[in-house]
Amino acid sequence: MNQEIDESILDTLENGVKTSLQIIELMIVAIRRHNQQAADDIDALVNAGKARLVLQADVNGLELFAVGTDNKVIGGPLLAYHRGDNEVCH
Repeated sequence: MNQEIDESILDTLENGVKTSLQIIELMIVAIRRHNQQAADDIDALVNAGKARLVLQADVNGLELFAVGTDNKVIGGPLLAYHRGDNEVCH
């Protein structure tokens, strides 16, 4: 690959990161609307550095997880969107 193609790929990947962060924020908004306490607990874990939010995407939809410093998922999915269901699961 030449340098121009490499930069184009990197730009696209950077746009993907930005889009993923926007999706995570939207999912947190949805959690907050459904369960304020759960959203506050997630914020506290993330802000204290005890967890990070991980977005998993595949052909079936999206799932948001909290992952602890030990790289293990804390509980199950915080929120899941499955294509074609027209709803999210909390």
